Order: sequence, then structure tokens, then C-alpha cells
Amino acid sequence: MKIGVISDTHGSAAAFKEVVEGLFSDVDFIIHCGDICYHGARNPLPSGYDTSALARHINEISIPIAICKGNCDSEVDQMVIKHPIMSPYLIFQFGRLRILAHHGHLFSDQEISALTNVWGISLCISGHTHIPRLEKQGSTFFLNPGSPSLPKGEKFFTAGIVEILEKEETLFLSVLDLKKREILAKQASMTATIKP
Repeated sequence: MKIGVISDTHGSAAAFKEVVEGLFSDVDFIIHCGDICYHGARNPLPSGYDTSALARHINEISIPIAICKGNCDSEVDQMVIKHPIMSPYLIFQFGRLRILAHHGHLFSDQEISALTNVWGISLCISGHTHIPRLEKQGSTFFLNPGSPSLPKGEKFFTAGIVEILEKEETLFLSVLDLKKREILAKQASMTATIKP
């Protein structure tokens, strides 16, 4: 199972299309962590800003996609996107791997840590900061794919990949720089983070 992870497209149809046709061309599933269409009052317009085209790309995609609601997402976005925009978070079970996905603006780190412990989460995915993150705390991995359209921090245009090899009970995580086509961060784990 290969999962593409993206967040904070902020209306850039060009960025979304580039990721789906490139990095996500062979994924089985996509998780979008929110801030889909609107650029937000604090952000500039990203390159390739076209909310109608972005909604159309999302609606026409042949890969299953699950979407979390971000702080810039509204009811009108749900009117043009046929996939449910879920709030405040999503929980997935892929085999023995349990994933929690949320945008990242509603819960403190302590609240998210408590949820990951109570629900036996192997991987917690969020967006919101536009800064890629990949780290392990206890038995849970935390992944933020950054943003493919409005990066902050070191300004890497990024997205993430999660690969689950069930037979070997191995989890591979990576965050990739879309412009340089380089891996910025990667981690792998055997058995310990894949919970019954």
C-alpha cells in the first residue's frame, strides 16, 4: 500500500496537478490535510492559483482521496468538491497500521499526543504550518508533508509518501522536495509501530 500525503494547496491547481501526475502517479490512496482552495488572508496567491480547476482536478482524480478540513476551508469548498471534507480529524486502519490525520490548527501537541496514545495511532499526519516534519515520539510517527504551493521556513515545495509493506510489517515514510526531486527526510520502522 502506497499513500500520497499532501496539505495546504491553497488553490494552486498547478501544484496539485504536478504532485498527482508526478510523485503520486503510483499511489493507492491520497490523504489531503486541508486548506484546499482558499489562499488565506495571511498568504499571497500561489503560482497556478485557480480554485475551479483545482476542484475539478480533485473531483476527476481516479485515486481514492480523503480530505481533512483546514482553517481556510469553508462550506462553499464542499459545494464544489464531491469528496467529503472531514472535520476535525480522520482515522484510518490499513491492515494493522492506524493513522490519524488532521489539519493541525485545532489541537495542541499535548492533545494530539493523548489521542495517539488512547487510540493506538502508529502515524499522525497534519499540515497547517507549511513546514515539512518527520519525527518519531514514543511509538508514533508524526508527519507533516509541508506545502506544494506556499512553503514556509526553508521554502521547500513538498509532499509526502507513506509505504506500508504488510508482509514484512514495515512502514516507510518520506518527505520530498518537489522542485529538486530529492528526499528531505525519511524513516523506516519494523513491527513496533504497526499495532494489532
